[in-house]
Amino acid sequence: DKISFGAAIAEGQVMGVIRILLNPTGKACAANAVLQCLAWLMLLADGYVFDLWNGGFILMRSLVHNSAIPLDLMTFGPFEWLLTGDWSIEKFLQRQQDACEFCSYILNFTRPGFLDCSWVTRPAFIDGLLAHQLDGEKGTAFTPISLPFTNLSSDTCELQQLILCWYDPSGLCRAATQDGCQLVLELNRHRDDDHTKLTQLVHFQHDISFPFFCNSDGEINMERFVICGVVYHLGANPSTGHWRAALKYQGQI
Repeated sequence: DKISFGAAIAEGQVMGVIRILLNPTGKACAANAVLQCLAWLMLLADGYVFDLWNGGFILMRSLVHNSAIPLDLMTFGPFEWLLTGDWSIEKFLQRQQDACEFCSYILNFTRPGFLDCSWVTRPAFIDGLLAHQLDGEKGTAFTPISLPFTNLSSDTCELQQLILCWYDPSGLCRAATQDGCQLVLELNRHRDDDHTKLTQLVHFQHDISFPFFCNSDGEINMERFVICGVVYHLGANPSTGHWRAALKYQGQI
């Protein structure tokens, strides 16, 4: 199985390509999809700079290398160097990994400087007892922002509406804290009630608005973001099936 490549365009010129990745064992699709989107984001965010990476730059450089030779991550040293503990090559080959979990792991390991998913609530943004009580209501720089589904019985929903429900303007008022950085959003389709996958269709436009705290008083701006890539799952069970990446190229995903 292969995941295809794309090209990023800047002022009419090709500035980089995403290399073809192989999935010969059927176990690498989650890593393939996540890393293709991350490499794409790196190119579009001018992140192809060694100093912006805590680790993994050799891998990222290989992912955007213009080569006709497909790349198998499971036999590629610069990928294996990033894997420790439960994220060893052996674990990958035993079963298909979850793309959401792998994304959080690889971002916290590589720590790309153009990304910051930090967020807090408005009560936690000010001093006082309530701020300490809400310490758990915040997100860190390299952990994707998880958006819960709000109506499990519905067949469809809108991504922008999920963002607004997470924002909760009349309640906790969640918002990101680092304007000017890229974001990674996560939609958790695991149903805890019966351990199945939520198959609700999510509609989205090519861009979204996301809340940011803009000053120390907790005031908020809605900032525009363009969606550059999506990792999605095919299959009825969240622990099986197939992960794929869709990249925005020439205005289309």
